Amino acid sequence: MHKHAGRISWLGVVLILFGAALLLDHLRVVHFGFGLILWSILLVVGVVQVARGFARHCKGQVFWGTILFLFSLQFFLDNLDLIYASFRLFSAATLLIVGAGFLMMYLSRLRDVYLLVPTLVLIGVGGALYLAGMGYVQYYDVWWLLKRYWPIVVILLGVTLIIRTIPRSKATP
Repeated sequence: MHKHAGRISWLGVVLILFGAALLLDHLRVVHFGFGLILWSILLVVGVVQVARGFARHCKGQVFWGTILFLFSLQFFLDNLDLIYASFRLFSAATLLIVGAGFLMMYLSRLRDVYLLVPTLVLIGVGGALYLAGMGYVQYYDVWWLLKRYWPIVVILLGVTLIIRTIPRSKATP
């Protein structure tokens, strides 16, 4: 018996849905637009990857599924003209998205506390840059703080490496 018997090719399903939506758009049955079709499908693929990652306890799949979902969401909303993604906001959003990816990896395995360091750093810096991009704080103030206090990130990374190497004790019944 073939080792993949009974498994469905999710890539095949995605390609069929993508092709069908493009065909309907091309034939003017329904107007989606290429961007909306692409980002909608990638949104679903991202959610599926996150769910599968949690089910399989696969942090990498959770991380990349989160990244795919959030970037797709950003571009989907931009295609609908619900948000405007300037370069400054896009770079800040990228830091926030990667930080969210680390947060999701932590949530998939709560004992990996070291994942909170990149989570907090990326979300903190990304959030500050996003607020500056929206005009709530001055870029100068954000950059001054980053320039002055960046060694804290180095210290936190060192603490993270030490925490990762500490053996976990087994709970005794």
